[in-house]
Amino acid sequence: MTSHYIKGFDGVRAIAVLMVMVHHKLWMVTPGSLNLGKTGVNLFFCISGFLIVGILHESRKRIETRIAGSATELKNFYAKRLLRLSPPYFAYLLVALGLTLAFPKHFDYSGFLFHFTYTTNFWVGFVEKSWSNIFGHFWSLAVEEQYYLLTAPLLVFIPSAKHRAVMMTFVAIGVCSLATLLIHSAGP
Repeated sequence: MTSHYIKGFDGVRAIAVLMVMVHHKLWMVTPGSLNLGKTGVNLFFCISGFLIVGILHESRKRIETRIAGSATELKNFYAKRLLRLSPPYFAYLLVALGLTLAFPKHFDYSGFLFHFTYTTNFWVGFVEKSWSNIFGHFWSLAVEEQYYLLTAPLLVFIPSAKHRAVMMTFVAIGVCSLATLLIHSAGP
């Protein structure tokens, strides 16, 4: 893990979470209101992506200076992510599953396989095509976990001198993807 801690990021993360919470509260009262939630989620993703790339960049530097091996760095990265996020996530899912089994008329268990495999974003976007139950909000965690799966091996195995170019390529692909989605969703 990098030894450089940026205190201000905790505050920015808190602001991003508050933006999402305020959005959800406002949306219930006035649908179509200012979309603070989208901005908050995007801000949170940017901060998280920046921090994860920094952690992985430091891992690659340790590999290059022969302090650690690639497999060890990758294993340590995934272990830290798993221990940080999974316990409360799976505890919530198990309680929800228990409630669903105990009260099937009141709870919807569709999509549990997606939730347990961190693929809620696919469930929301391609299966349900809506935020139909209490698990829809897990889409953002699924995206983050998928980002870890893609980015960690890439940055651990690519020389650190090439990391900037790789990340700039990711940004360019993201901007082009967003532009394509906006163009196609605008319609004729």
